[in-house]
Amino acid sequence: GECDYQSHGAMELMRREVWDKYPGIMATVGGHELTRRIEGTVPETLPQAVLYDRLERFWRHDIYYASKLVKGRVLVVTVLNDGARFNAQQVKKFSEDLESARANGYVVLLFGHEPFRTNIPEDRSVGVEDILIRGDLSGFPMDLCDFGPDDEDTRAFNALIAQNADLIRGVFSGHVHDSLFRRIAGRTKDGAPASIPHFILATNACDKGHVMRITVE
Repeated sequence: GECDYQSHGAMELMRREVWDKYPGIMATVGGHELTRRIEGTVPETLPQAVLYDRLERFWRHDIYYASKLVKGRVLVVTVLNDGARFNAQQVKKFSEDLESARANGYVVLLFGHEPFRTNIPEDRSVGVEDILIRGDLSGFPMDLCDFGPDDEDTRAFNALIAQNADLIRGVFSGHVHDSLFRRIAGRTKDGAPASIPHFILATNACDKGHVMRITVE
């Protein structure tokens, strides 16, 4: 997340230090931007619909789905996958972008806040495909990120990832406040087995997290 909760102060700080300093930047919505409830006993006072509406008006690009071509070679995609769920509009836009990427020879990098489904049944048990970079998992049940939501749109979005493992060269997320490396099982256009690197990074400074720099030449 870019904001430490949806407060006026946090949003003003992000406007000044992110949006205004880096015009055209793409930023994935995290978990804290979607709530004003500070950890503790203070109850949430605004309905979820109001919080989403405020965030949509504040964000500089579509919070649910945005894509941008970098140097004519890499298609960067950001999605809001709160609860590890996706909607029909995200499925439609992602499908169109993947078709364009395949037709034009683009590499696709996908960014979301919550970890993506690995399509590996054994991943219901933490540790099978996870390579823990540092620390513990902070109590987050990874199986919920992999196998929790099973609605039609969420299945369709995850299927698009798995069916295009030759196009999608990297998937990136956060959420668990720890850093891990996983693989998403999928197939190429020709049906050959393939896997997509999935990086889960703790990037919050107070968590002593990581920053990954990707250079497109």
